[in-house]
Amino acid sequence: MATSVKVNKLLSLYYSRTAYIRSQLRKWFLFSFVIGILVGLAVAGVDNIIYSELWSYMHGFTSNYFLAFALPFTGIMAAALIVHRFASNPNIHSTEEVIRAYHEDNGQINLASFPAKVAASILTIGFGGSAGMEGPSIYIGASAAAWSKQIFRRFGFEDADLRWMVLAGAAAGISAIFKAPLTGIVFSLEVPYKDDFAHDALIPSLIASVTSYMVFVSMVGVGPLFKAPKLYAINYQDLLLSIVLGLICGLSARLFVMFFHWFGRFIRNKSANFMQNVISGSVVMGLVGVTSIMLFNAPYALGTGYEAINDILAGKMLAWQLIVLFLLKVLGTSATMAAGGVGGIFIPMIVMGTAVGGAFSRLISADNSLYPIIGMAAFLGAGYNTPLAAVTFIAETTGSPGFIIPGLIAAAVSYTISGRRSISIHQRYHRQTIVHKILRRKVKDVMTQDVVLVPSNITIEQFVNDYLLIYRHKSFPVIERGNLYGMIAICDIRCVPTKDWSNTLVRDVAYKDTVVMYPDQALSEASAIMHEFDIDRLPVVDPKDPKKVVGIIASTDIIRLEEVSKFVQ
Repeated sequence: MATSVKVNKLLSLYYSRTAYIRSQLRKWFLFSFVIGILVGLAVAGVDNIIYSELWSYMHGFTSNYFLAFALPFTGIMAAALIVHRFASNPNIHSTEEVIRAYHEDNGQINLASFPAKVAASILTIGFGGSAGMEGPSIYIGASAAAWSKQIFRRFGFEDADLRWMVLAGAAAGISAIFKAPLTGIVFSLEVPYKDDFAHDALIPSLIASVTSYMVFVSMVGVGPLFKAPKLYAINYQDLLLSIVLGLICGLSARLFVMFFHWFGRFIRNKSANFMQNVISGSVVMGLVGVTSIMLFNAPYALGTGYEAINDILAGKMLAWQLIVLFLLKVLGTSATMAAGGVGGIFIPMIVMGTAVGGAFSRLISADNSLYPIIGMAAFLGAGYNTPLAAVTFIAETTGSPGFIIPGLIAAAVSYTISGRRSISIHQRYHRQTIVHKILRRKVKDVMTQDVVLVPSNITIEQFVNDYLLIYRHKSFPVIERGNLYGMIAICDIRCVPTKDWSNTLVRDVAYKDTVVMYPDQALSEASAIMHEFDIDRLPVVDPKDPKKVVGIIASTDIIRLEEVSKFVQ
C-alpha cells in the first residue's frame, strides 16, 4: 500500500513537471520563432526603403552644400513633427522606449505610436540625420512582441511575460540589422542594466535572434557589415596598447555622454516653443552636413556612417580628419536627437569609436585596422555600458574573431572608466530585489475593495464605538452624500476632549486635504506618499470621478509579500 502511494506521488510529480515543461516550450519556442520571422521581414523592409531606395538616391546629391544642409534639416523636421503629432509619447523612442518599457511599464509598448515612429525613423536616417538603424529595428522587434502577446495568450502568456518578450523582440531586431545574432542576444540581455543581465530573456532571445537572422540574410545576403582588410596575429604590444586605447575611449565616451545630455537640455531650455527647439537642432545638423562635405567631400557625418567606417578601416583618412569626424559625429548625433529625430545611438557611437581608434592608430604609426576596430568595442562598451555586446559586435560584423581578445581588454578598461554614466537614462544599475518588483505592481492589484466608509454626520462617540473599536484601523475614509469628504484617524480625535465626543461630528475633525491614489498607479508611488506624509492608509478613487472611493491601500498590504508574490513569478 505504501509503495502504491509513493508511485502515485512520483507519477503525479512527473506529469506536473512535464506539463510545466511543455507549457514553457510552447511559450518560449513557438512565440520566439514567430517573432523572429516577423521582425526579420519587417527590418528587411525598412532597411530596403532606407538604403536601397531613399539613402542611395539622396547620397548622389550630398556633394551639393545646399542639399547637404537641406536634406537632414528637412528629414529631422518632418520626423519631429510626425512624432509630435501622432505619437503618444514623442520624447522617448527606439532603444530607450524598450528599456523603459522593460523596467517601468511591465514591457508594454504603445502600438498606436508604431506607424508614426517607424516613419519618423525612416525620414531621420534616410535624409541624413545622425542616427542608427538599430533604433527602429529594436523598436520594431519589441512592438512585434507586444502585438503578438494577445495572440499567444491561449498558450499561457501573462502580462508579466511581456517583459522578456520585448527583449526577445529587441534581440531579433539587432540580429537582423547587423547580421549579428550573438550580438542581438547579448545586447538585449545586457542593455537593461549597467552591471547585470536580464537572465529571464535568454532562451527566447536566442531563438528569436537566430530566426530573425536567418530570415534577414536570406533576403540581403550573409556578408559582414564592415570590411576588415585582414586578420592579425595579436602580440603583447597590441594588448598593452589596447589598454591605452581603452582608457582614451572610456574618457571620450564619458565626455560624449555628458555632452549629449547637456545639449539636449540646452536645446529644451533655450525655448519652451516646440518648433524653435526643432529648428535649432535641425540647423545644427544641417551645418554638420555642410562641414562634412567641405572637409571630406563625402557625407561621412550624415546618416549611419557606414561609408565612413569602411574608409577608416581601409586607412583612407588622416589623423586630423578622424578627430574632426569624431567631433562632427558627436555634435550631429546630439543635435539630431535633441531636435526630435528618431533613430538609434548605437551605430553613431560605433563611428565615434572607429574614429578614435583610427586616430590612435595613425598617431602610433600602426598602418592597420586593428585599433579602429578595437575602438568600436571600447567606445560602445563605455557609452552603453554593454562591454560584452560591444565585443561580440566587432567579431560578427567584421567576420574576424581574432579581434575578440584585444577588444575584451579595451572594452573592460573603457567600461570601468565610464563608471555609471550611460547614454541611456532608463538603464538601471542592477536587477531589483523581489521587493522592488512588487513595488512596480499597480495599486489595484493589492488594494482592499470592500472599504469601511465612515459617514461625516455621525458623532465621534459613534465613530469610536461603531467603527474604531470594531475594525481597529488607524484611519478611515469619510464620505458625505456618497462622495469622499476626507480621512479621520485616531490622532484626529485625540485633540477633542472625551466629554465632547457625543456632540462633535466626524466632519468637524476629519482631515479634508486627503491624498488619494488611483488604481493604475504603482505601489512604489503609494509607498513614497505614505513615507512622506507619515500615514499608513490611502483611499483609492475612480480616475473618472475622484470623489468616488473604489478601494483603500494600506502599508500592510504592501509589505505582505507572501500575498502578492504571485504577481512577480
